[in-house]
Formats: sequence, structure tokens, C-alpha cells
Amino acid sequence: MPSRTLQVVILSNNEISGPIPSSFFDIVSLGKVDLSSNNLRGIVTHNMLSMLVQLEDVNLSNNSLLYLNNNDTSVNYSFSHLYLLRLSSCNIHKFPRFLRRQDIWPPLDLDISKNKISSHFHKWEIEGMSLGRLNLSYNFLTGIDLFGFEYLSTIDLNSNLLQGSLPILSTTWTVDSLFISGNNMTGEIPSYCNLTSFSVLDLANNSLGRKIPNCLGSLSELSILDLWMNKFHGRIPNLFISHSRLRTFNLNGNQLEGKLSSSLINCRDLEVLDAENNYVNDTFPHLLGVLASLKVLIL
Repeated sequence: MPSRTLQVVILSNNEISGPIPSSFFDIVSLGKVDLSSNNLRGIVTHNMLSMLVQLEDVNLSNNSLLYLNNNDTSVNYSFSHLYLLRLSSCNIHKFPRFLRRQDIWPPLDLDISKNKISSHFHKWEIEGMSLGRLNLSYNFLTGIDLFGFEYLSTIDLNSNLLQGSLPILSTTWTVDSLFISGNNMTGEIPSYCNLTSFSVLDLANNSLGRKIPNCLGSLSELSILDLWMNKFHGRIPNLFISHSRLRTFNLNGNQLEGKLSSSLINCRDLEVLDAENNYVNDTFPHLLGVLASLKVLIL
């Protein structure tokens, strides 16, 4: 008879193979399950997971032969306690249907990176969900609708097939980190300057252009600004207000010209500055000598 008191199962980073026994899903007291980085195979249905009504933290990542059945819609699922779900590298082809219309609090931290989710990601696929973090990196997405993410703090869309303009983010959201590198985004940086909670903006390795908005320097919480390998041009703007918290500023591989920004001396926490492969025309930047935290300087 399955245990009625077992709450935590951690079997990660082993060489466990074969299917997950059906009796495992009879342990209704389970709150945390970590079976990541094994050699598990077979099908996991939403019906199986729905039996574990106390689930809070689930990690099935890095089981490439495990298949999540996404066609089962006959059960009314309820995961009211679930706050962390990691399904990276689990051979997923579509967004998990069982997560729709879930009354989950606190907002769910969802990792479905390194899967095979393709085409356009529509807003109805996450209708009714409360998401805190969403990691869709290393899939095959060609587009995404970002609507209704009132509580979303981190969006990771790195290394997909996204194209077109950068997504517009509502000022009513609590987004502090946007990762969208390694895609084919074009156009200019939209009005992110009103998102005062931004701490990470990673737009590297796209085809973005025009000028870098001056107002980005007014984001007082911004710590990482990565614009590597784009098509930004014009002069390097004097972006940064006093007491900037910027730690990494990467401009490598653009078409910027002129002198380095004198406002960089306001970035007292700056550790990495990379302006290589531009058209910078300046003398050695002795003014950066006041930056006691600077560890990497590439010009």
C-alpha cells in the first residue's frame, strides 16, 4: 500500500531508467518531487499528476525520453498548491494544457525550456494562469502574445525563432527581467523606460537597430544591459544617472560611434564594460579609473 505520509521524494542526478511506476502517483501526500536528470522514459499523463493534489514543487527536467501527454482534457485538474514546475528537456511539443485556468497562489514559476514547442504562442494557452516566472528558452517559437501577466517578474525567451518587434510590456506588470537573446527581433527598443523595476534587459544577438534610447539610463534598478551583436548606430548616449546600479554593459558588435559616455562614472558598481567591434573614436578612458568594481574592460 502506498505511503500516506511521504511528502518529499528527491532522486535527481542518478541513472534511474524505465517508466515512472503507476503506484508512485498514489502517494497523495507528496508535496515535493524531484526526478530530474535521470533516464526515465514513457508517458506521463495529466490524469496521473492530478492525483497528487498536494504538489508544490515538481522537477522532471532532463529526462529526454519522458513524454508528457498533452491530449488528455477529460479531467478537471486542480493544483492549488503548486508554485514551482520544472519540465525542461522533457520532449514537450505543446504548452501543457492542464495548467490552464489554475487558481494557483503564489504565482507559478514555470520552466519548460529546451523542449520542442513551436509556432506562435497564443495568449489563450495560458488563459487564467498566474505566472511569476516563465522560461520558454531553447524552443522553436516564432511569435508570442504577452498579455495578462500581471504578476510575471521574469520572462526568458532566449534562443527561439522569434521575429518582428520586441514585445510591449504593460507598466502595470512587475517584470524585472527580460531575456530575449538569440532570436531575430528587429526594429527599435520600445518604451521600456517606464518599467522602473527592470533589473535585467538581455537583447543580445538579434537584429535590433536605430539608436539606444537615452531613457534606459533612468532605470535605477537596471544591473545588466546586454545589447551585444545588434545593429544599433549613432553616438553612445550619456545614459546613466547618478547612483546607477549597472554591473554589466555590453555594446559589442554594433555600429556605434564617437566617444565613450562620460556618464559611465555614475555606474559605481560596474564590473563589465564591452564596447568592442564598434566605431569608438576616443583616447584611453582614464575617467573609468574611479570605478573600483570594474573587472573587465574590452574596447
